[in-house]
Amino acid sequence: MITENEVEDILRRHLDKDKYFIVKVKVSLGNKIFVAVDNYTHITLDECAQINQMLIPHLDAIDDDYELEVSSPGLTHPFEVIEQYRKYRDNEVEVLLRNGEKKTGILGETYENGFDLRVEKKVTEAGSKKKKKITENQFIEFSEVKYTRRKIKF
Repeated sequence: MITENEVEDILRRHLDKDKYFIVKVKVSLGNKIFVAVDNYTHITLDECAQINQMLIPHLDAIDDDYELEVSSPGLTHPFEVIEQYRKYRDNEVEVLLRNGEKKTGILGETYENGFDLRVEKKVTEAGSKKKKKITENQFIEFSEVKYTRRKIKF
């Protein structure tokens, strides 16, 4: 049986690190291999097919009985790796914290331990009942996050 580590090792050795990043590798029963890759612009179906073709001879050398799927991570799936946070900087995201609080805002800078989120809040002005929108920059640690995903508007 092919392992996730073997697939990740092949990808790390043969993918252009400046162009692509690995989002997820999953090997399930029956040697069903799922690979999600992305890049910092927009990964195409042709690029996924090329990565699939690149993997085949390397996987065949390990075990010739497997099923392989190479895909993009999907627009609405939760982020899996720090590179996705960097890719979607200045985009609107939805963040669910481990304490159950949900935040929506514009993704800012990403650091090793967390990221900045620009959140719009309505506050009451002093001496007035009128509410004013302000933008607040909040730092969120990855350890506080249950999931982050891109917010898509239709």
